[in-house]
Amino acid sequence: MRTRIFPHCYSTDYSASTAAPWLEAFEAWHDGKDYCLTALRSHINVVRRVFETHGPIALDTHFADTDLVRLFKTRVRVKQFRGARHAFTRFLKDRGQWNAARLRCRHSDLIDHYEDYLTEMRGLAPTTTAAHLVIVREFLNVHCRATRELHELTVRDVERFIAKKSKRRGRSALQAIVGSLRLFLRYCHDRKLLATRLDEIDTPRKYRDERPPRAIPWDLAQALLKSINRRSRMGCRDHAMLYLMTHYGLRTGEVCDLRLEDVDVARRVLRVKQSKTHQTLTLPMTEQATCLLRRYMEFGRPRTTLPHVFLSILAPLRPVFRSSWRLSFSAE
Repeated sequence: MRTRIFPHCYSTDYSASTAAPWLEAFEAWHDGKDYCLTALRSHINVVRRVFETHGPIALDTHFADTDLVRLFKTRVRVKQFRGARHAFTRFLKDRGQWNAARLRCRHSDLIDHYEDYLTEMRGLAPTTTAAHLVIVREFLNVHCRATRELHELTVRDVERFIAKKSKRRGRSALQAIVGSLRLFLRYCHDRKLLATRLDEIDTPRKYRDERPPRAIPWDLAQALLKSINRRSRMGCRDHAMLYLMTHYGLRTGEVCDLRLEDVDVARRVLRVKQSKTHQTLTLPMTEQATCLLRRYMEFGRPRTTLPHVFLSILAPLRPVFRSSWRLSFSAE
């Protein structure tokens, strides 16, 4: 942590902290999660402040959601603390130190039945089900408080909830919110929990050609490749990465995840671990692709024991993460 994340001028503040064991474990967990350096520094800074403020906490302590709400409560830098709390929650779940106790409320039985409906009848994935339940819980907490029943909901309540959400959401996110609300209100009406139908909600519209094209023309792609200065080590790396994306259609994450054992120059075979299907795709390499990768291995890639193919040029050496792909277009 001292040499790789923070400058020497203030890295000792972290290594000498009373929360150093937590910070070291948290930093090690980040290695395989593709967080950029800025987010990593922000998360560790917040966790350090939280643990130093609330006193020493044993490394094997288990946490629940209510504990993290109390620990990460703040009136300043709310967005930064919220992001660190989300990352720390994932960290605890991976370590098996998360108490997944559900918070009970007056609508908990309804939410439990609705969750079973989404899972068993609709066949939704757990992550999709969880996203639906977040919207449902928020809607019920706002418009069905202690003195109000579900059958008292009106169209005005639904419109007010969507109007509030639209102030901080784009059309894509608002479409998902409206879809979750529609499904829940239709579920309640079918089971006679609502006397009138409230699921007839207009959704935001998105049009096919309103965004920039997903792929650039072939001539422009070739011009981009030719514009890269391949006489420098960084240009050699960037040209090889963009060549694989252009000629083989690889995704950014697939290029960044390539390892040395995936590139067989002698047999001209490229093995790609596909990020979406989690399958290994074996591709034959052309003579030009083989020459480009061989030149990068001999000239552009730093001498190191790291297993990744594409690395940063200057120290500290690190893999080129997909979240930091922008670094390929800036001087290092």
